[in-house]
Amino acid sequence: MRQSARGGAVNPAKVLVMGGVTYDELVYLETLPPPIPNTVFSHRYHETVGGTGAGKALNLNRLFQTVTFHALIGDDWRGRAVRDAFASEKLNFVAEIDPKGTERHINLMETSGGRVSIYVTYATFEPSIDMARVDDLIASHDIVALNIINYCRFAIPSIKAHGRPIWCDIHDYDGKSSYHQDFVDAADYLFLSSDKLSDYGAFMQAQIGQGKRLVVCTHGKKGAT
Repeated sequence: MRQSARGGAVNPAKVLVMGGVTYDELVYLETLPPPIPNTVFSHRYHETVGGTGAGKALNLNRLFQTVTFHALIGDDWRGRAVRDAFASEKLNFVAEIDPKGTERHINLMETSGGRVSIYVTYATFEPSIDMARVDDLIASHDIVALNIINYCRFAIPSIKAHGRPIWCDIHDYDGKSSYHQDFVDAADYLFLSSDKLSDYGAFMQAQIGQGKRLVVCTHGKKGAT
């Protein structure tokens, strides 16, 4: 339970996380291979549920147990594995079925922390979504963690209409990507990395000046601003 300013218990906020689940294969290597034809040997491998939305939903749910996760999966064994994983965590999962199947990634994981992500299959870019159900979910939650999955941008008018704050992670935004712009404009709380944004300080200040309540920029091993 959260504490109010006067010390009394307050019910935790209900969080709706939208978009971003995959079924991933993680291959662990001592070092990432050079960009030439060769053979490398892994020292560990496993398969698991992944994705930017899944990570947020699972961890928030472990803290508060008042989380709903809305995302695309396929009607396939990987989609069933995703459902089973969320059920074991008692996470309320609302699925839309993607005819292209469950999105899959292969992640090459370097011992020192480097990573290469290979998008093996992709979710449908403009899927058929039950927007009436999405609107009901938004109305019944206090906060929306909106991921930069394309279908999520179409929920922004409903989120705004219901007056719900938007928390959004725009990942390695470069400061000019048109794909990200709807999410940048809509967010009340903004998170990003400095991987492709050298002048991140100016961007952060500009966003605060435009009314963002919080802007956080991460720098990998170097921490965050």
